[in-house]
This record gives sequence, C-alpha cells and structure tokens, in this order.
Amino acid sequence: MTNKKLYLIGDPVDHSLSPLLHGAMIAQTGVHYTYEVRRVQPRDLADFVAEAKAGGCAGFNVTMPHKEAILPLLDELSPAAAACGAVNTVCIKNGRAIGYNTDGQGFVDSLRARGLEPEGKTVLLPRCGRDGEMDAIRLQSLSELKKGKYGIREPEGMPFPPEEIDFVLCPGLAFDPCGARLGWGKGYYDRYLVKTHAFPAGVCFAGCLLPRVPAQENDVPMRAVVCEEGIKRIGGNI
Repeated sequence: MTNKKLYLIGDPVDHSLSPLLHGAMIAQTGVHYTYEVRRVQPRDLADFVAEAKAGGCAGFNVTMPHKEAILPLLDELSPAAAACGAVNTVCIKNGRAIGYNTDGQGFVDSLRARGLEPEGKTVLLPRCGRDGEMDAIRLQSLSELKKGKYGIREPEGMPFPPEEIDFVLCPGLAFDPCGARLGWGKGYYDRYLVKTHAFPAGVCFAGCLLPRVPAQENDVPMRAVVCEEGIKRIGGNI
C-alpha cells in the first residue's frame, strides 16, 4: 500500500520537531502516512497548494510565514479558521483544500490539562504605539483585529489598566536561565511590564533557550519560559 504524504510547510522550517512528534503518532496508530518538512518560500506557496490538491498529499500543517497568506488559496475554511483569519492545518478532500485552525483549541486544552480554567478570564493583546510605548487592549472578537504599526493584527479600544493584569506572556528571540530576554530592540514589553504587577513569562522554541543572553539595566527579567518542551522556571532547568 502506498503511503499518503503529510507535510509541514514554512520558511524556515528545518528546526521544527513536528516530524518527530507526528512520526511517533503515525507509528503508534499504524496508519499508512509519511510526515515530512518542506521549505516553501512565499513565492512558491500557490504552486505548492496546487501540487498538493493534484494528488498524493492527504494534507499539511502550516507555519510561519504562511498562516494568513494561504487563506485565499484554499477552497473552504472551518469556522475557527475564518474567525482567526489564519490556518495551521489543511486537509485535502476530493481535490479540495480545506483550512482549519487548531491553535486556539490546543492552547485551551493544554491549560485545562494543567488545572487552569480559561472560562471567564480576560484576554488582552498588545497594541504598539510610538516611541516604544505599548498598551494592552481587551480582546472582544478575533474579527475586530486590524493590522497595526508592524503589520501585526491588533485590537481596537481603550487600554486596559496595567495594574490589574496578572500574567503577561512575552515573545522573544532568546532567553537564558537568569530570565534575560532578547527581543527586537524596541523595548515595548520592558516599558510596559514596569507598569504592572504581573507575572512575566517568555515564550519561544526550545532551541532559543541559551546559556546567556545579553541584558541591559532596564530589561525586565522573566520568571518562567514556555516552549514546546514545557514550562521552564527561571533558576530551574532551562
């Protein structure tokens, strides 16, 4: 029996651990599939989707920078994907490419698995302004998000009081065991965090956890880092 092909597409994509994770699941279930990473540059995205629909591919996962760009190339979107305006999974059914988004539900499921109930919680998203200043805006609906200063989709509305925020998840290029965070150099999060009493946690790939990251006097250290390997407490086992 010929194995059906599954892919992870992105650019870059070679760092991903998805083949190991999905390969193990495929082996356990005994289904006839293969799972491979495939670097697809933005200019080649439409050609890849057409190739996948032509036959031999059962579906593929989508990572950056294609999660939004792929939308007009698909034949159908799930309600979650339409609401998010992004796709991370595509199934090929009868020559049609159907887009799904499992990021949100996966995040909620992971919280509940750790005894954290997200129901009733207030979710805030950052809105970048001038001179390195940032506000946190309450998320009312994913459909309301509009591209902001850096092309990132941001909410509109009044700023949420920083002193009422309990937890801030901070993206970064790299982190170290002392909690130092390497960002993009604008200082948005560092300026905002000093206004809050929140627990700051970084988020990155495990490969971005380094022995040492350069830190400046005004940098706010993280107290934990979240990656695909779990939650790393600062001063613990990064």
